[in-house]
Amino acid sequence: MSVQLGRRVASFRGTFTQGSYFQYAGFLALALGLSSLTGLTETLFPDRTGTVADGLYALGAGTVCLAPFVLRRLQEVVVYEHGVVRRRLTGTRTVMKSRIAHVQSTRKTSIWGGTYDRIDVTLNKGTALRITGIKDPLHLMSFLAAPENTAGPGQAQGGWQPPAPGN
Repeated sequence: MSVQLGRRVASFRGTFTQGSYFQYAGFLALALGLSSLTGLTETLFPDRTGTVADGLYALGAGTVCLAPFVLRRLQEVVVYEHGVVRRRLTGTRTVMKSRIAHVQSTRKTSIWGGTYDRIDVTLNKGTALRITGIKDPLHLMSFLAAPENTAGPGQAQGGWQPPAPGN
C-alpha cells in the first residue's frame, strides 16, 4: 500500500446477529433442505416422500435468504492512526482521515423486521462510504469522528507510556 496509514488502532468485524424474518426463513429453509436430502423427512413423515429436487430447492432458497447476512458478517473495518480500511467480499476501500468531512450513525429497520446500524461517512469530494452491520458501531463512529491529530477514545496522546521511575 503506497499510502502511509500509521499504526493500527482498532478493528471491527461484521455481525450476523441482527436478525429478521428473512434470516429465520433462511435457516428454516436450510434445515428443511438438509433433512430432505438426508432422508430425515421420510422417517418423521412416512406419508410425505421428499425428492432430491425438493431438498435442492430448499437449500437454494435458504442460501439466497442468508446471503446478505453472510456477506455482512465477512466484512472488516480496520482503523489506523491516519485512515480507515474497509474489507468486504466485493473489495477493499481505503479512506484517509483527512478526507472525512462528516460522520453520522443511524439505526435502520428493514422491511423484514430486523434492525441494523448504519454509519454514513461523507468525504470531502462529496462521495460517501456506507458501513452497515458492524459489531460496535458507536465505538467505530467515535474513531471516525475524532480529528486526525488527536488520539482515539481512551488513549493518551502518543500512545501508552510506561510509568516514570519511582512511581
